[in-house]
Amino acid sequence: MHKRSVQDWAAQLTQQELPLFGATVQRLLAATQNESRSLTEIGQLISRDPAFSSLVLRMVNSVAFNPNSQRILTIPKAILILGLERVRLLCFSALILENTVQAKFQAQVLDLLRKSLELAAQSEFLAEKVGGEKEQHFLAGLLHYIGQITFWCAGGPEAAEVLAQIEEGLSSAEAARQVLGFPFEELDRSLLQQLGLESFYQLSPVAQIDLLEEAKVWLRLQEENRYPALQERMQRLNSVFQQRTPALLRSLKEHRQRTLSLIPPQWLSGDHGPGPVPQWSEADATVQVQILADLHALPVTGAHLPTLLQTVLDGIHRGGGFDRCAFLVRQSDGWRPRLQTGATRQAFSQTPIIEDEALRLVTRGFLPLRLQENESGSHFLEGSGGYSAPVHFQDKVIGLLYADRALSQRKIGPDNRQAFALFWKQLQLLLVSV
Repeated sequence: MHKRSVQDWAAQLTQQELPLFGATVQRLLAATQNESRSLTEIGQLISRDPAFSSLVLRMVNSVAFNPNSQRILTIPKAILILGLERVRLLCFSALILENTVQAKFQAQVLDLLRKSLELAAQSEFLAEKVGGEKEQHFLAGLLHYIGQITFWCAGGPEAAEVLAQIEEGLSSAEAARQVLGFPFEELDRSLLQQLGLESFYQLSPVAQIDLLEEAKVWLRLQEENRYPALQERMQRLNSVFQQRTPALLRSLKEHRQRTLSLIPPQWLSGDHGPGPVPQWSEADATVQVQILADLHALPVTGAHLPTLLQTVLDGIHRGGGFDRCAFLVRQSDGWRPRLQTGATRQAFSQTPIIEDEALRLVTRGFLPLRLQENESGSHFLEGSGGYSAPVHFQDKVIGLLYADRALSQRKIGPDNRQAFALFWKQLQLLLVSV
């Protein structure tokens, strides 16, 4: 069978709509309605999502917005030209694209998203240390794997074939070369060219260093815990840095830990090393107020119910100090999480949750209970391990909010209970007006 060229693939993939991930969209919608949020804050939100960043840069560099063809390569300037209202319109269009990645390719997409954000942060760190343009190097790292991300999002028979080769033991690069006839790196570069963003693949060296390539090496050494090799590499470049090697290494470790703490838990796959230790949060009134403001800034319509629910779960998790939270729906075999969030990537098992008949979950307002998970399955039992409450929409119970601290084995206190009740009641007040 004739194999298409990398240029043909890139041209096809430019027609694909990349799914923009819910957390980015929700916060952007709220931030663009809040006059106290600065353009810098909004730009930082956009810069956490490769798909949204490429979408904004692509639009601002189109003929309609840039008739003189003077390339715009920074997010803050792009926002100034497009305006906040147009960014909001992009958010609304993005909502209908959520969850469009085929399930069998999600592991590849989420791992590439993590790698993109880590590479972006590492490139920015290096640029800061040697006097380069921080934002351009951040975006260069963020968009570095855009071809691969789009390929897996688009799916198709070739993606299934590449995945099959990987599962048989080939590396990602070898599988792509065998199935497509070219390495993934060529697809990344060609897609950026098609999008008119090729300059991010051609940034000039700073102090005679290709910062993006150097960042990739540094990141690989950190992931492999090869810190002596990393320190040796730093020392060879000692003349261009403004910090001595031990201080630079400490600064780098702190910077990477901050970056990992910003990455959504669902982006953290289990096949890239130890990763960060889960950070157990406590009830935080400041976070609660911030997320409540975001919640009330979101559009209240039936079409945006998933966004409201996910924001509430985020509030219960981060503001209420719970380990894991879910919106569960009842199916023929039991309750299953439809939406969830937590301190680990997969906070709930995939088995249905069976309730004790005496609980009658959907008939009570606010119920302390315990989720027991063992070899026999998952069961809701009476107890004080967590909380559950029904969600009413248009006079029907459409599901349950659930939260607990079972992963950390911490006791639930009055502050946790109060936060759960607060977000549940606020959600119900909003849904009454739909």
